[in-house]
Amino acid sequence: MTVVAPARVRRLPLGRLDLVVLALVLLVGLAHVPFPFTGDQAMFAAAARGMRHGDRLYVDFWDYKQPGVYLWYLAAGSLLGFRAAAMHLAELAWMLAFAVVLQITLRTRLAHAWTASVAPLATVGAYYAVARATDLTQVEALVALPLYLSVWSAVAAAEPSTGRRRTQLLVLSGVTAAVAAYLKLEYVAIPLAAWASAGVTLGRREGAAALRRAAMPLLGAAVVPVLPLLAYFAAHGLLGEMWWTFVVFPPQVLRIDPPPVSRLVDGVTWFVRSFAWLVVPAVAGIAAVRRDALARACAAWLVVAWVAVLTQHWWPYHFVLPMWPVGILAVFGVDHLWSERHRVRGLVATVAVVTALASLLPARELTHDARELAADRFALATADRQRFETAWVPASPRLRAAAAFLAGPGRAPGPVWVLGNPTIWLASGRDQAIAMNGWSPTELDARLWRRTHDELVATPPVYLFADDASARVARSRSAATWTFVSTSYCRVERVAGGWWYARRDLPECAAVRGG
Repeated sequence: MTVVAPARVRRLPLGRLDLVVLALVLLVGLAHVPFPFTGDQAMFAAAARGMRHGDRLYVDFWDYKQPGVYLWYLAAGSLLGFRAAAMHLAELAWMLAFAVVLQITLRTRLAHAWTASVAPLATVGAYYAVARATDLTQVEALVALPLYLSVWSAVAAAEPSTGRRRTQLLVLSGVTAAVAAYLKLEYVAIPLAAWASAGVTLGRREGAAALRRAAMPLLGAAVVPVLPLLAYFAAHGLLGEMWWTFVVFPPQVLRIDPPPVSRLVDGVTWFVRSFAWLVVPAVAGIAAVRRDALARACAAWLVVAWVAVLTQHWWPYHFVLPMWPVGILAVFGVDHLWSERHRVRGLVATVAVVTALASLLPARELTHDARELAADRFALATADRQRFETAWVPASPRLRAAAAFLAGPGRAPGPVWVLGNPTIWLASGRDQAIAMNGWSPTELDARLWRRTHDELVATPPVYLFADDASARVARSRSAATWTFVSTSYCRVERVAGGWWYARRDLPECAAVRGG
């Protein structure tokens, strides 16, 4: 296989095919900008909005997720606003950057420049073709760029032609691994696997001394970005809390709230339907694993990604994570088959036909999305946007109606608390009264329920919303919490499958009987 010289490729600008592919990815991504938030993204955006106005993460707002997703939303929201469309535009810019990185870095490793040019279609394009409202701006999508940069730069640093650029590549790998850890700690296992493989290669070729010299900039670059987080927790006396939040508690969530097997079946089915067209050429890409270190690293990435998915809650967006290495391996496969097309014409033709047939499913989904958007006149006007949002998140009108309660005449100002979908909290524009969020009450253990109770008692919100399912969880998991709600609040309006509660010292409670 002929490899283009790195020095020559680095001087080449993006070619015409590169720009055409980027334009296609841009168009597909723009079709997803009007998509509404679901609960997770609404919580990220509402918490980031609070951080923009001075709230402290893990102090004024608590979640067991790592801070990266909140910092990403904070940065994007500060630049563009905290609405769904703004966040989706920020994600599109992030993904286009990933697409350009793929085109530039893969061109040095593939025999045919055009296969590097179309690489974004098998990765970013594949993601946007089938992305649902629940997938957009989730960690499993955002983490792809830093993971790839960390894996690629580690592999490149171990190659003999790297020369004086080795230290720069090692620093890049360490920093981007830290970014991935900020987004989700367990995903750092992916660059760790690449580091181990690159270390073995480097040690065998250049000896232990070269390995020790490489370790210092790599580990230093990975540790330095973590120091501000450690300083933040230390300043608030929360180092022990950090350990419990990031390391001890997350594995317990599976025991507290075990996921149903049907969720796993649905996730795997969606992955196969959405990305089967990539799997076929990716299998052909396994041939490149023997010759290319990046292909080997992507194969390891794929294995680690599936382990990470299977050891989580199997939420739909988790199944985006393995798609990224499959897409990259598919590019290697296409490149290999194109090189061998004269020798194995039958195989190439078979792979092309099977890939084309399998791509009809995601193509149909993308066409459906585009038709929905066009039917609602591209969701530019408020009424059109609301119709489009309802098509993708049927609960949207009810959630908007629930938030509208707080805008009614005579409503008292002040912070609120939502035991249910955070979309209501985000749409209300109000601050959250307590640090504990009420989005996933089934995942709270006894300690966190006690904290919820104590914070409600210490800082009772003026209004409180609880949907029926979350209220049942609260009654069964924390009788003290629900007793406080029942005795200190009255029910004033039913909407969105739940009740708005007003504090009993408010005028609303004088107008209703009972609670």
